Amino acid sequence: MLYLPDGELSYDGTWHLINTSNGSVAGSIFVTTGGATHNTIVSLNGAHAYLGALNYNYLVQVNTTTNTISTRIGPLVNGVRPFTINSADTLAFTTATGYLGFQVSSTTTGKVLYTVPVKGFSIPPSESGLPPSHGISLSPDEKQLYLMDNVNSYIHVFDVIGLPNTAPVQLANIPLRSMAGSQSPCGYDCGREGWVLHSSSGQYAFIGDSGDIINTTTHKSIANLSSLYNSRVYLELDWTNGVPSFTTTRYGLGYANISSLTPTPSPIPTTLPKAVLPKTTSPAPSATPGTVNTGALAGIIIPSLLFSLMFLVLLAIFFWKIFAKAGYRGIENVRKKL
Repeated sequence: MLYLPDGELSYDGTWHLINTSNGSVAGSIFVTTGGATHNTIVSLNGAHAYLGALNYNYLVQVNTTTNTISTRIGPLVNGVRPFTINSADTLAFTTATGYLGFQVSSTTTGKVLYTVPVKGFSIPPSESGLPPSHGISLSPDEKQLYLMDNVNSYIHVFDVIGLPNTAPVQLANIPLRSMAGSQSPCGYDCGREGWVLHSSSGQYAFIGDSGDIINTTTHKSIANLSSLYNSRVYLELDWTNGVPSFTTTRYGLGYANISSLTPTPSPIPTTLPKAVLPKTTSPAPSATPGTVNTGALAGIIIPSLLFSLMFLVLLAIFFWKIFAKAGYRGIENVRKKL
């Protein structure tokens, strides 16, 4: 089942249920009147779908067996912007409009556990209607959390290993390439709001709208990608022997309770299967270095010899006609004198 929000500009509070087998509409879930439906996550165990509306102060949990609302998590600071959940499907990490920081909530009780501001940084009043923390990602081992700060062009790192018993602790502040201005080229929603996503290995964090790639051991940016500088829509897709084997999805989910993120790559066979090709005219034999390709050579020399022979025959006929005519005239002159 696909849980499809009607879109942040629809303001109808509706998610549609789409059959992935044939694309048909199986039903819908109504969350709230005037809700700007947006970010959506299905837990890794498949038990719940989480629905976030920009202007609704609750993250809605849906039972995927019955497709009914099971819990409304909140109340939250100011709507639901980018969010993520842990692999055990017990904690939700949400960001909000006009708030530099995040909240941690229990998906079991629906209660907010911690409201965590970013220390040492602030946002101007003019940014109060925008989401400064537009990007949040758990490290795959769920020990750290990376949070976007698009106003100050920073990533803030938090230790979350003590959850749910102890509050997150701010560990590091990582400067990014300036996020001022807009994406280019871009056709819609072009401001550099940002996004955060860990690699499946946990070694790197990829930062949308700044282009930075962060080494999660040193907490430093080690490279910048121009394509990532102009986009916040991306994911990791791993391939094994030519077929997709794993994806992080676009959201920075935790994977601490998942035994293996990516399957162990199978050895590539030494004898590859032969491709079935359409029947075509056999090409001329290719030359081997250090040898003469006699077939190709004959194809060049024989036509050349025939052309030269024809030219010589025509030339001989031409001169024979000239000399024959000259000889005939000489005989006529001798006859006249006699």
